[in-house]
Amino acid sequence: MDHTPLTPRVRFSSDDLQDEEEDNHVATPSTPSPSRSGSTVSDVDPLTPPSPSFPVLTESKDSSPISEPPAYPKLHPVLCGLHAAVTWDIAEDPRGLPAFATDAQDPAASHNSCYPIPQLAVMAEALPDWPLHLAAQSDGQYLTVMQVMWEVHQHLLKRVSREHVLSQPRERQQEIYKAYKLRLKCWPQTDEGIIRLDYLPGRTFQGLCVTGPGEGPTQWEARLDVS
Repeated sequence: MDHTPLTPRVRFSSDDLQDEEEDNHVATPSTPSPSRSGSTVSDVDPLTPPSPSFPVLTESKDSSPISEPPAYPKLHPVLCGLHAAVTWDIAEDPRGLPAFATDAQDPAASHNSCYPIPQLAVMAEALPDWPLHLAAQSDGQYLTVMQVMWEVHQHLLKRVSREHVLSQPRERQQEIYKAYKLRLKCWPQTDEGIIRLDYLPGRTFQGLCVTGPGEGPTQWEARLDVS
């Protein structure tokens, strides 16, 4: 009898990418009030404006304005890197997680706990072809915890074309097929063929980590970690 291993039969499809942009907001430091007549330079203490948590324009040596790098925003604890407050298999609908009972509409990230961010680009090292660009919904001014987790879930469930899988190195293809078969054992009802989630080294959400400013003035980039 022939014991040659069978190649998994899977279905594929292709997807498009999308990008989002937002308008830039520039704040100008306030000008100190003039001193009283009769005061000398030594009598007046210099006024130092507080350091803003958002980009401001400054003058370089050649008199060209440059933008100072802002402080990184702080992610909500549910989304925060190694301190993720949830155990989540990304193949699972996140709306059933306990975190959504109280934190669903909280800002996903903010500056100084009072300036929520409107845009976030989520990257994964294993998915260089599919960055996820998130923007606040039309009826809101900032990203929420629910929106980020739901859109990450939906983004990773999208099917992959056969051509894309076959374009990967042979060893990489074997890893993808292995992840596909393992997922079907846990979630047999999700047999939609190979999906983006199968490209990741694991399915357990380990949080997001802000890595720096994004392409737009109000966008930030974050890395998706899984195990």
